[in-house]
Amino acid sequence: MKKYGWILLLSISFLFGIPAPEVAARSFEIMNYDVQVDIQEDGSALFTERITYDFEGAYNGVLYKLDVSEIETPTDVKVSMQADGQQDAFPFAPSTSEEPGTFALENTEDFLEFTVYNPMEDEVQTVIYEYRLPEIITNYNDIAELNRKVIGEGWEDDIEDIMISITLPQAVEDGELRAWGHGDLEGEVALKDNQEVLLTVPYNSAESFVEARVIFPTYVTPSNPNVVNEDKYDEIMAFEENLAVQKKQRGVLGLILGALLGGVGVILPFWLFRWLKRKNEEANPNPVHIPDHVYELPAEMTPAIMNAAVFNQAAGSKEITATIMDLIRKGYLQIEESESERKKGFLKKKNKIIVYP
Repeated sequence: MKKYGWILLLSISFLFGIPAPEVAARSFEIMNYDVQVDIQEDGSALFTERITYDFEGAYNGVLYKLDVSEIETPTDVKVSMQADGQQDAFPFAPSTSEEPGTFALENTEDFLEFTVYNPMEDEVQTVIYEYRLPEIITNYNDIAELNRKVIGEGWEDDIEDIMISITLPQAVEDGELRAWGHGDLEGEVALKDNQEVLLTVPYNSAESFVEARVIFPTYVTPSNPNVVNEDKYDEIMAFEENLAVQKKQRGVLGLILGALLGGVGVILPFWLFRWLKRKNEEANPNPVHIPDHVYELPAEMTPAIMNAAVFNQAAGSKEITATIMDLIRKGYLQIEESESERKKGFLKKKNKIIVYP
């Protein structure tokens, strides 16, 4: 099977902008992305892509890259723009003049690059790209197939509200039109009037793709020159059924992991509390009880404990010194005075604290 793949890459960039003393913050949001694919009897397809941007700040144009590395060179290329609230789109003229209202094409072998010139600032604009892809359909012995990444994984920005419509040149019988959507997406695939496939994706994250696979009878594209003498229907159906099983298994596994993580989230705090309590008991096997309330003063407790009970503060140097003196008073400790010694003309005393055995 001759493989055609195309990836759409889009990025916003300055196009020959005029320097300004202050550069304001700029950002944009892709509000929606509509793709209309009209399959022709000769196996080609007319693509109309409508990309709506919400620009904040000043931009001088947009850059659009169409991957043409494994497909026939696009023909009938057109570009236009439609302002928010306007019914009609303004057609842009192909030109290398870099003037507003024009677009330039550059074929870099792997990509057909569109440079669209139009100053924009704090506005909503829809850029419309139209082109024909020859022989994008493959006719096998038993089925015809369209299998393309309509949204490529090279996108650097999140996209919202994707609608892909793929229309056959004629309606088919019940059960003869089948379609699937692939990629990192949570979307829906619907069939309409046995002639149209609707693929809707509410949100597609950056660097993720949206792929559409559609099969239909070969009599829909009778003059298609891209013919492969091979039966393909059973292979396609088996592949898609296997993908569906894998997706279901991942869903069940996700539910199980979610339940396990939920259980761990409930148990973990209690286990951690008991573990910390045990470690604290091992580090301090004979803890001193600090009363919650002291009803009569002076109470029979050391100064350090009294400070913690009354003022809810950790013992400082004063409390520790007072506790030592209290222990001396109670006879647990004794201070012995050593012999005096002179050092550099000063009389110094050495004191020593001795703990009774």
